[in-house]
Amino acid sequence: MDFNEFALLHHNREFRLACHECKAAAFQSFFEKIMQKHDPTFISVKPSGREGDWKCDGFSQATGTVYQCYAPENLKETQAINKIKEDFDGAKTKWGSRMKAWVFVWSAYTALSPRIVDTLLQLKTDNSALTIDDWGREALWKITANLSHEDRVDILGVVPSPHAATETSAAEIQTLLNYLAKRDMTLPPDNLELTELAEKIKKNKLSEYVSIMIRTALPIAREVETYTRKHPDINHSEIVSSHLVNKYKTLAKTTDIDPDMIFGGLVKYAANQQMDQPKYFWAATGIVTHYFQLCELFER
Repeated sequence: MDFNEFALLHHNREFRLACHECKAAAFQSFFEKIMQKHDPTFISVKPSGREGDWKCDGFSQATGTVYQCYAPENLKETQAINKIKEDFDGAKTKWGSRMKAWVFVWSAYTALSPRIVDTLLQLKTDNSALTIDDWGREALWKITANLSHEDRVDILGVVPSPHAATETSAAEIQTLLNYLAKRDMTLPPDNLELTELAEKIKKNKLSEYVSIMIRTALPIAREVETYTRKHPDINHSEIVSSHLVNKYKTLAKTTDIDPDMIFGGLVKYAANQQMDQPKYFWAATGIVTHYFQLCELFER
């Protein structure tokens, strides 16, 4: 796999994780970053006093498109339907003939319900002079995927070169393990039995991209094992493990997150806000891989 293909897979994972984590105004800001790279004529629209935002989160001067974002914590059918109707009617009134198209941008992981789809179809029927559409995560990712590598980096962060994995040392591993161990104490798990790695990857439905991450990080995982085995505090590894397990359980409880996103969320958690530094990215990946091998994380 060449770097460009790896970079696209990495950014896809980061994109899906961002969609999962960004709600309300945060998702709107994420959407704006993408559109500003995609459409040079895109203008972000912010509320202004009593006028509000004219039911518009962004406007394309080139196409006359009004964009409206919707990213609640949980997408509820009745609220979504009311939101669509209210925002569309408000935008139509405020923007008049300048609005040539209207796009409902939503971030939920699951598909739209039949009633929501029917509401959108009815809008199209009743407003045949306008182009009306909805963009979910897949539509927004297609736009993002077609951006240049540099633009994607601006939005989704630096891609850690696989070559940096060979340069990752005990120093980065020690820094992150100490960071994890110093978090609030919780009860550690007690089963450290190993299983076949390939079988576990398959059983947990992890993608080829995550499989590549795990394989690349295996030498680092062995370094993690050596470090934790020699650590003067015999409880150190169990403490780190307990924090990762708790984070795993928190991520796994969420209905709109898949195994790849859980793995990525754990790496991000372990990296302690240093994901943009390749050595720390791979150190965090090695740490997660180590506990993944030990059956602390994911299904056995």
